[in-house]
Amino acid sequence: MILCFLVITQLYIFVVDSTHTVFFLKRRQQHHTAPDTMIILLILLSMLHTGLTAIAGNDEVEKNLLTKLGLSRRPVVKENIKIPSATMELYKSMLEQNMTTHFALPGLHTTSANTARAYFNKGSAPINAKTKKYRLQFDIDSLPEQDQVKAAEVRFTMKYDKVLQNEEFIYVIIHDIIQPGTKGLSKPILRVIDSKSINMSTISKTESFDVTPFVERLSKNKFKDNHGMLVQCVTES
Repeated sequence: MILCFLVITQLYIFVVDSTHTVFFLKRRQQHHTAPDTMIILLILLSMLHTGLTAIAGNDEVEKNLLTKLGLSRRPVVKENIKIPSATMELYKSMLEQNMTTHFALPGLHTTSANTARAYFNKGSAPINAKTKKYRLQFDIDSLPEQDQVKAAEVRFTMKYDKVLQNEEFIYVIIHDIIQPGTKGLSKPILRVIDSKSINMSTISKTESFDVTPFVERLSKNKFKDNHGMLVQCVTES
């Protein structure tokens, strides 16, 4: 039996934020920034700490900046930060767009988005080795009121427990968990939101899936019914 493993799983939500230009945001967990802390935020905060210290009202300037970035306080940066390659690729693709802060991503309506918010998966290992199911859980409390969701995608790197051949494929299905099930009583209510066949010989390749319907559903109810997503991997030859 071939086992697949999902690593470095991230959710990106692309929004239009009328209050500022492009930023890469990571929602803070326990007041610490995770490895995908946005580069521009660090630069701006360092400027506030050095170049603006002599300016009267510096505290108010910093407060306004943090408010615009959706932060309640200055983040504490962990040492030896390693920015995920997917985040860097997204950042570099934006830089290639001259005179614009839009994201040009194939298959996603992101041309008008100017902000990407990133979240790490806090979900499970495989639920069942035979059916190869994973539950993805992202800590999304809410989005700033000024944010208008344009698109969302989940990215993860897939690894396998043995060397595979070119003719071997795995079919990956992404489900929105509308309502979780109760063991022994009821099955979960799921909705398929994206799927694709992946050549399993492409080891450690980052795959992306359109999960815009998942985020749109949550945003309508202020993210109160966030039960995560279910990833199902079906081996096919």
